Amino acid sequence: MLELKGTLSINRVCSNKEETYVSLNLNDENSHCNVVEIKISMKEFAQAVTGLNKQPCSFEYNNSGVIGRKKEYKKELVALPNFPYNVTDDVVKAALTQYETDGWQASVYDAKNHKNIIKYDSENKINIYDIGFVRYIEDKTVILKGENK
Repeated sequence: MLELKGTLSINRVCSNKEETYVSLNLNDENSHCNVVEIKISMKEFAQAVTGLNKQPCSFEYNNSGVIGRKKEYKKELVALPNFPYNVTDDVVKAALTQYETDGWQASVYDAKNHKNIIKYDSENKINIYDIGFVRYIEDKTVILKGENK
């Protein structure tokens, strides 16, 4: 079992679409990802915190494989064609694939955002974008509980 560091947030969620509920969010310090979100009614949350155990709830668990891994971020200048305003994510992903090496994943959002255009090369009809890249690497400082040292 891994021992990770993180943060816990407790929020009261009010909406006109559903009954007010409590949301408990656990975030991983390394990957900066949400590990689990627990949704529980106000009444059942009150009962749980006052000692009445095993209250019903629902939860979403992040099983993406990045929990416990360290998030790295970098920005690079990338030459991309002059996309039309309604370009699809698939077209942008295909254009970015050549820049995604060593586990780095480019931000499609950055490539579709005209505010990230640094320069326009009119001769070659390409834009130079400032694109964010992210990857998750193994963190040697994560403690494996029960492991012989």
